[in-house]
Amino acid sequence: RVSGPILNRYIRDDGEEWMIHWTFRPDSGFDEKVVPGATTGYIGAGFSNDGIAWDVSKAALKPNTEDWWYFDTVHCCVGDVQLLSSDVIRSDGSVYFMYFHGGDDEIVTVGSDEVKGYRTRIGVAVSLDGRHWSRIEGEHANGSILDVGEEDCFDADFVAYPQVIKVGSKYQMYYHSYDRKTGLYGIGLAVSSTGLEFKRVQKDPIRVEGEDNAFFAKGVSSRHVIQKRDGTFEMFFEGVSESEEHSIGRAISADGISWDVPRSSPILTKGEASDWDGGGVGKPRIVIMDDQSIRLYYTGWDSKSSSTAIGLAVSDGTDWNNLVRHSWEPRM
Repeated sequence: RVSGPILNRYIRDDGEEWMIHWTFRPDSGFDEKVVPGATTGYIGAGFSNDGIAWDVSKAALKPNTEDWWYFDTVHCCVGDVQLLSSDVIRSDGSVYFMYFHGGDDEIVTVGSDEVKGYRTRIGVAVSLDGRHWSRIEGEHANGSILDVGEEDCFDADFVAYPQVIKVGSKYQMYYHSYDRKTGLYGIGLAVSSTGLEFKRVQKDPIRVEGEDNAFFAKGVSSRHVIQKRDGTFEMFFEGVSESEEHSIGRAISADGISWDVPRSSPILTKGEASDWDGGGVGKPRIVIMDDQSIRLYYTGWDSKSSSTAIGLAVSDGTDWNNLVRHSWEPRM
C-alpha cells in the first residue's frame, strides 16, 4: 500500500528534475497492531525527468528503532519536502527539509480497539540529495518539533501530515488532526522563525468554510497550500463528507489562516466502483507547470480491497477546477 505523494519539480541547467517522496507499508513483516488499515510505515523516494517515469530508490526513511525514546519508533509518514536555506543548518547551499509524522509503541484506546502508534507527532529530517536523510532532534523530550496539544485542544490525540511554507521571514506549518469530542477533522497551524521549532497558533482548527459544506461536512484533513504571486493563498484539500466519502476540494485565503471554499462540489471525486480509486481520493499535491496548468497527484483507494495507489489528474489549461485523470497509474 502506497500513499501521500509529495512532488517537487526543479529546473536545472540540463533540464527538469522531478522528485517524489511517498509513504508505504510492506505487505509482510510489519506489525499489524500499528494503526491497522493505515498506509503509514516507511518513506520512499524516487526521481524522474518528466514526473511520469520514475527511478525508485530504497526506503529513504524508516521508523527510528535505535532511539527508544523517539516519537516515531514504530511507523512514519512523509508530509512535505522542501528545498530551503536555514541559518541553523550549516551547508554550502540549500538543504532538503523533510517534515513527517510518526508514532511510537504507546497503546491508545480508540472506540473498542487498542491501537499502537495512534498518537503521532511531527519531526524533521534533512538531506543534501533527497535520498539519504538524517533526523534533527526537536525540542520536545520525544524528539519531535511539534507535540500533540493539551487536553482542551482539537489535536490532543495526534498531529499529522505537516506541510510547511515560508511566508516572509517565518515558516508556517499546516497539519491536521481529528477531534474525537466533535467527530470532525481539522487543520492546525503552527509557526517558526527557523523551520525547526514550531509553536501552534491556537487550540482550535483554522476556519475552512463555504456556502455548502456537504462534501466536507466532517472536516478537512490532508492538504497542499501554495502562496501565489499576488500574495494570496490557495489550498487543495481532502474533504470528508457525512457518509465518510473522501474527495478533493479547493479553497482560497487572503492571509493563509481563514479559508473560503467557493465551490459547493469537489474538483476531484472518487472513480467508478470498478476503478482503482473507486473508494475515494485524497492527499493532494499539485505541481504548477510552465503554462500555468497544474498536475494534481493524489492517493486513491480501491473500494473492493484495502489497497491504495498514487494517481495523477491534469487541469484543462489554467482552469484548475477542471481536471482530467491521466492514464498513468503508478504503483511504487
